[in-house]
Amino acid sequence: VGTLCGADDVAESRIEYAPSKRLAYLANQDINESSGLAFSRRADSILWTHNDSGDSPRVFAFDLRGAHRGTYTIPGATAIDWEDMASFVLDGQPCLLLADVGDNHTRRSTCTLYLIKEPDVARKPPGPSSPAKLLQTVHFRYEDSAHDCESIAFDRSSRTVLLLTKTLADRCQVFALAWP
Repeated sequence: VGTLCGADDVAESRIEYAPSKRLAYLANQDINESSGLAFSRRADSILWTHNDSGDSPRVFAFDLRGAHRGTYTIPGATAIDWEDMASFVLDGQPCLLLADVGDNHTRRSTCTLYLIKEPDVARKPPGPSSPAKLLQTVHFRYEDSAHDCESIAFDRSSRTVLLLTKTLADRCQVFALAWP
């Protein structure tokens, strides 16, 4: 059961969801703490994920049945605490945006976003990892202090990254970062 409540709503309304249904087991055993998830902009049946903290800078492709479709490393990137990812077409190019933004103890002075060209899994059979093309690296800091970001989105029309923080204290916040 989900709750939907707008800013001006006084009463809460209930939405009934269907029971969840397992679609697949991920065949690639290297995916042990999947954190981000995004649909491919190149192929309808491909999804992308990456592991949370403690892994190398890489992304994994799999199909809707969970079959491994490729592992791609990101040369020049580091993986401190990758939390989420987004897929979109930017300037005619299918891209993945990888968010190294996790900060459970809110101590990081900067966070990093990596924009990569979405690999074309149809051109490469699954096997050893291949490099992905890193298009841009963006280091940023929050205007007030460190935050633990868990989720991102990209608004193509305004070329803005939206960062959603989590907290156990005050309130979660949404930050906007104009794409350079």
